[in-house]
Amino acid sequence: MDRELWESIVASDAEVPPGHTAAELLPGLLDLLGSPDPFLRDEVGYGVLARWVVHDQLVGPDELRRCAERLLPDLRVGLDGDNGDGDEHAVLRRSFSALALAIIAYRDVEEQFLEPAEVRRLFEGGLSYLLDETDRRGWVPEMGWVHATAHAADLLKFLVRNPLTDRDDHRRVLAALQALLTRPGPVFVDDEEDRLVLVVVDVLGRETIGDAELVEWIDGFGAWLGD
Repeated sequence: MDRELWESIVASDAEVPPGHTAAELLPGLLDLLGSPDPFLRDEVGYGVLARWVVHDQLVGPDELRRCAERLLPDLRVGLDGDNGDGDEHAVLRRSFSALALAIIAYRDVEEQFLEPAEVRRLFEGGLSYLLDETDRRGWVPEMGWVHATAHAADLLKFLVRNPLTDRDDHRRVLAALQALLTRPGPVFVDDEEDRLVLVVVDVLGRETIGDAELVEWIDGFGAWLGD
């Protein structure tokens, strides 16, 4: 879609231009989530989407459900031997799809428009993505923020808050976080750990995990550090 149109939308504080509707512009907006251009990806793709979904609420529940269905497969682009394999920008599509799904999950906590099966697919997709993402970079010159781990954490944070997730789900989230943090790999240097901690905070806020189980989970890190 015309870059000048998107620039005008950003310049007008995300106001939908005359002759257009948010629903009409939405597919093009989602496409920009994978753009290698930081302006189109961050300021337009995510920034405008977040404004329309969270602040202005120009995107209704039915449209949000379709957005979730559209974005969920993009968490796997390049990870399963598909046509994104080998594309250095595929991680942007994955990462920013997770971030966009996070704001949908946030809206659903407030309004509960997703069906139980849809929440389940989102949860399974988000949990798998956290563990399976192979690119753990934060800030990359010229490309901008990749931040896949942080974005996956944001998605799981709101899914943990969802009343349709339960104790078993929360246990799986804690186990996934421990697996991620104790495996060999790059050291997080762009505040990813802060976003991961917020997931734990929300698990604790649900009060589904008892003190003894939490202590056992924490002790698992101590055993890893002692190896």
